[in-house]
Order: sequence, then structure tokens, then C-alpha cells
Amino acid sequence: MRFDTLHKTLQVDDNQKLNNQFIGLVLSLSLLSSVLNLLNNYMEGISLNNIVATVLVVISAWLIFYLWKKKTSRTTIDLNEIECLAEISFFKKSYFYLKLADGKIRELESPQTRTGISDFKNQFLEQHIEIKKMYFFNLI
Repeated sequence: MRFDTLHKTLQVDDNQKLNNQFIGLVLSLSLLSSVLNLLNNYMEGISLNNIVATVLVVISAWLIFYLWKKKTSRTTIDLNEIECLAEISFFKKSYFYLKLADGKIRELESPQTRTGISDFKNQFLEQHIEIKKMYFFNLI
């Protein structure tokens, strides 16, 4: 996502998402091809083709697991490093656009009540972000 300061709108940049899906597809096809090759050559006994196919299966499986784990792992951020880009209200709901320290932009619904604060924290947890510090100020 990137924040367009000229038009005050958030635009989603899907290039990274498409690249990740393409890499996952290629790795899955490589893994399937390697498994089929390994099964096909299994009857021939130990050969260079079988060793290469086994290595490719192991590497592909490890890469798929690594990328999946990286995608679902939690990141820890300090909320002092977050910059509020914009706050927009629609139908009595406030949405915060936050720029994190890693440069990513997140949309979170702003808390309106005390119970909304726990929902606000849950939005971070749903996006696999652990919270170090969180401060709320009562506006007068």
C-alpha cells in the first residue's frame, strides 16, 4: 500500500502480493514435478537423477514452509514509531491510516469507547503484530 499525498487517497499496490503468489505457484509446481520425477525414477535404483530429484523435493518443501512461516509470523513494533497519516470518518466510524516503521501502511478502525480499545488491539493481532506500548489520550 502507498499513501498518495496529492489526492489524499490510499491505493493498494498489489504487485508484491502477485509476486508472492507467483513464487508460491512456481515452487509448488517444482515440488510436484520433483516428486513425480522421483517416483518415476525410483524403480531404476540409486542414480544421479534420483539424488537430484530428492534434493529438489527437499529444497522446494523447505522454501514453501519458510515462505509460509514468514507470511504468518508475528512482527513486533513499537507504537511510538507509528505515524498517523490520515483519519477519515464514515458513518460514525473512524478509520486510521498508520505508517509503520517498516514503511507499510495499515488501516485500522479507531476506538470510540473503552471496549473499542480492545478491538483496536485485536486489529493489530489479526495482522500478526505484537504491541510493545500503546497510549490513548482522551481528547477534550
